Amino acid sequence: MDPKLLVTVILFGPLIGAITAGLFGRFIPTRVSQGVTTGFLFLSALLSWIVFSQWTWGGLEPFTLTYLPFVHVGGFVSDWTGGFWAPSVVAAGALLVAAGLVLASKQREAKPGE
Repeated sequence: MDPKLLVTVILFGPLIGAITAGLFGRFIPTRVSQGVTTGFLFLSALLSWIVFSQWTWGGLEPFTLTYLPFVHVGGFVSDWTGGFWAPSVVAAGALLVAAGLVLASKQREAKPGE
């Protein structure tokens, strides 16, 4: 799979799940909303593992994706970017954040009475 596509899905997957549940939460059952948000979160975590393994053992080269231009003033350029332009610490960080979010969602689902 294309690593740039994977990074884009990792970044926007949980956002799409949250927007879907937020906009259609009144029209769909609660369990479906929870399933949509948790499903996109698990997809992001799974893809983070894939990118992490490609980075660590597969020789994935650094890259940058520019999603939106932000500030362009004179010689100063600031864009909203994603990708892995730093060492493998960034890949490990994305992996840990995704794993932490998955564990937090599972822990919240396990609490009775809330």
